[in-house]
Amino acid sequence: MPQDTLTLKIEELVMLFDQLSKNGVPVEKVPTDWDRNRAEAVLDEIFKELMWNPGQLIHIQDENKMLRGKSLVDYFWDKRGRADELMERLHDGEFGGLLFQLTGDYVGAVSELRPMFIAVEPTREVREYFQEAVRAWLHGVDKGGLILCWSSIEMLLREKLLRQDFELVYKLRKKKDPTSWIERTCRRWIESAEQLRWLDKGTAKKALAIKEARDKAVHRQFAPSSKEVHQFIMDTKTIIDQLMKSRASHKKH
Repeated sequence: MPQDTLTLKIEELVMLFDQLSKNGVPVEKVPTDWDRNRAEAVLDEIFKELMWNPGQLIHIQDENKMLRGKSLVDYFWDKRGRADELMERLHDGEFGGLLFQLTGDYVGAVSELRPMFIAVEPTREVREYFQEAVRAWLHGVDKGGLILCWSSIEMLLREKLLRQDFELVYKLRKKKDPTSWIERTCRRWIESAEQLRWLDKGTAKKALAIKEARDKAVHRQFAPSSKEVHQFIMDTKTIIDQLMKSRASHKKH
């Protein structure tokens, strides 16, 4: 299911629940005939997509709809997304064909990786890097997941800083030598993002922790645990969200 189709399905779920709940009845008090109406069918379509492609970044233009969509999906994910529930549904053939690609560990991982709603729509490249990080982690390639987490952050940082000011990304190694431009360190990029208030202090520290863990994995044969990479994925989502919400000012001349 394409990303825009998943978004439309979540928006439809919000609309159907509004009709069903009659002026804001809490989701936990939804009528007992829920499973016999269109809303249940839409919910199943959403769950099938999230089983095939878990941990997606989901953006809905209307902020109110996004908050309500997140609330609904989170609620039903907590009810249906438990590992034992998902395994039972797989064995019942509900997600046709997926069982042959999964193990119990994979199902347990999916149950921990709820959909990730994000305030501003990410670029295609950032979305793809992040999704590949999630896929790597789900299939037990923890080091690959960590490396891809940093790649998605690095790409977005570079893009935003270049829009702000070329010299936030590059510096002259030799003064008055126009051929001596070199990249500043990624640590410096993170510091610049914090100084520009694109990242708060805590989130900047998370970005630096991901960068340092990535360097250890690449250069010192550091093997992160599955639990550590799961947290790095959650932190990467937070970092992307903050960077996407921030607006770069005009370039300096």
